Amino acid sequence: MSERGKAAPAKAPATTPAMSPKEKAAKKAGPPFAVLILKAVTASKDPKGISYQALRKALAARGCDHTAHIKRAVKRLLEKGALVQLKGKGATGSFKAAEKTKKAAKKPAAESDSSSSEEEETRH
Repeated sequence: MSERGKAAPAKAPATTPAMSPKEKAAKKAGPPFAVLILKAVTASKDPKGISYQALRKALAARGCDHTAHIKRAVKRLLEKGALVQLKGKGATGSFKAAEKTKKAAKKPAAESDSSSSEEEETRH
């Protein structure tokens, strides 16, 4: 009678506890990369903008050094018009924040006020 012939009982597979949907959706706390990039670009006072490499270094100093996320966020900001690319192609080169004119933003509101006042005058 040898013990080699006997099979060891199979162990039950280790199961991981089921995660609730709230636990699955939990993200790392902190602002999105787009916000961090805009802050870094606006903090740069260089009129030539900030290079992609300098942007990566600035974000790495804050603990955000995931290159793929940075590139994706830069491309999206370029598409939205929040960043202006001064040199290079794609997510490389140098960038600066797009300037939004306050006059252009106020002008449509002023026009709508004047048109409503004209309508009131015609009613009287």
